[in-house]
Amino acid sequence: MAKYGSDDVAIQIKDGVEGAGSYQTVSGDILDLPGVDKIAESEESHGFGDSWVEVLATGLNRVADMTLRGFYDDTASTGTHALLNRVGSRTDFKVTWGGAKTTEFMVLIKNYKRLATRGELTKFEATLVAVEEPAEV
Repeated sequence: MAKYGSDDVAIQIKDGVEGAGSYQTVSGDILDLPGVDKIAESEESHGFGDSWVEVLATGLNRVADMTLRGFYDDTASTGTHALLNRVGSRTDFKVTWGGAKTTEFMVLIKNYKRLATRGELTKFEATLVAVEEPAEV
């Protein structure tokens, strides 16, 4: 069984919207990728008099919001600023985990901000919301 480190993870974002454009690799600027957290929506189903919480699946699944953090890069069209400062836009997001396993899906760029701290390099933070089921290979 192969083991992979952070240097084996590739993070890419398309430079276009709604499936257009080409993937740009931003792995070198990303400091924190929270993972792709798949969630089965559920609802409490216990009735009066029950002494234990019961839960049923609603049949809906989703990916939790992902907050990326990393180095601010203002390179035209390929830097993190150009790719993520498109709040309200939908674009494709892809993670390659080590060898050839990938997770790819369209995301909505929910928010984006630049972060400046005295004595440190400028960073960014962006929240991505999955708008479709991830394709996993």
